[in-house]
Amino acid sequence: MPDYTGGITSNLTYKNWDLAIGIDFQEGGLYHSITDMFSMAAGLHEYTAGVNDKGNQKRDPVSAGGGIHQVGVYADGSAADFYLAPDSWAWGNWTRDDLWLVDASFVKLRQVRLGYNFDSDKLSNTPFTSIDVALIGTNLAILSETTDWGDYRGAKTPGLDPSELGSGWSGGNYASEGGQLPSARSFGLNVALKF
Repeated sequence: MPDYTGGITSNLTYKNWDLAIGIDFQEGGLYHSITDMFSMAAGLHEYTAGVNDKGNQKRDPVSAGGGIHQVGVYADGSAADFYLAPDSWAWGNWTRDDLWLVDASFVKLRQVRLGYNFDSDKLSNTPFTSIDVALIGTNLAILSETTDWGDYRGAKTPGLDPSELGSGWSGGNYASEGGQLPSARSFGLNVALKF
């Protein structure tokens, strides 16, 4: 569950112009990333490529200096410090839901409307008493969404749109993304005519 969610709407009017802006936000909460789970296990995720902390390609054989560095403690209390091939690491951790939980915080520019209302004196030779024309954009931008991938990536980088999540992939315990398409950005023209 998020710590809080909300939205801000601002309506500005200047002479015949009007501008409306809608922003949604959420702080906290987690979602379960099925896309990352499968792409990591298949070796398609960016984490499975690149260089390890030795400066060698992760996808090179461990015997040649490749692999993903693992540090921890064995059940008997002895130190664990070794390298695993990316596919072994990914498939070995595939069912660990905690690795695929992602911060669901975001700030999103949900809608912008810019309108113009024609003066009635300009409409005197028309059958209209009022004409209002507006450009409308929806789902325009994610202003802030920093996916925290935790220890295995070590940095915060942009990811998916947390405002458009489904459920069901993770047994209903968390909101899930399961490879769904991003929310559609749309633009429209609204013309309101009064007789």
